[in-house]
Amino acid sequence: MNSEKTTKEILHSILITQEERAKEDRLKSKLQLEEAAAFSDFMNAQKGVNDKLLGYLESNTATNQEGAIEKLDRLEKSFNELKGSIDKKIAFFTGAGVVLISVGKWIVTKVFIWT
Repeated sequence: MNSEKTTKEILHSILITQEERAKEDRLKSKLQLEEAAAFSDFMNAQKGVNDKLLGYLESNTATNQEGAIEKLDRLEKSFNELKGSIDKKIAFFTGAGVVLISVGKWIVTKVFIWT
């Protein structure tokens, strides 16, 4: 008996392999379609949330509502102006303190030296 397969047997083996792979491909395609549909449902549900977030972030001239981005920019400018003002006051009072200490030291040395 010959151990080699006949052409018919080889073709039948190829057919079985192709059918198995086609079945696997159908299952993978079905899973991919279900995942795409689930993602689409999620994105559709997320649209309302995204619109609400944009409502908070962007300004609305119709309702005269200031958005968070614009408000943050305004607050940052105010903070920088306040910080600059405080820095100037600190520099002024530091300078004035140095002068007062120097004058006080001079007065004390003059009082103790002349007495």
